[in-house]
Amino acid sequence: VKKFTRGTVSKAFQRWVTAWEAAATGKRIMRKMLNSRTHKSLLRWIDFTQESKEMRVLLARCAAKIMKRGLSGAFSRWCEFTEDAQHLKLLLKRCAQKIMN
Repeated sequence: VKKFTRGTVSKAFQRWVTAWEAAATGKRIMRKMLNSRTHKSLLRWIDFTQESKEMRVLLARCAAKIMKRGLSGAFSRWCEFTEDAQHLKLLLKRCAQKIMN
């Protein structure tokens, strides 16, 4: 009877150990799967933030070029205006001298 109970207890204990190991393995596999998903999500987030940063830099450069074009155009118009004003001032001065003489 003792051999029978010892064998039964031993088999039951072995089944329990096997089930516990399987559960531990399952938990480990689940942990790896979750870590893998988390890692993939983190990698996607890193890619997204790097791409966003690059886009911000490109858009800032583009905006700067547009602003420079606008400023350049405004400066060019101002230069033309001042040249025209100086020319008209010279003509007016000549006319005034002819009238005075």
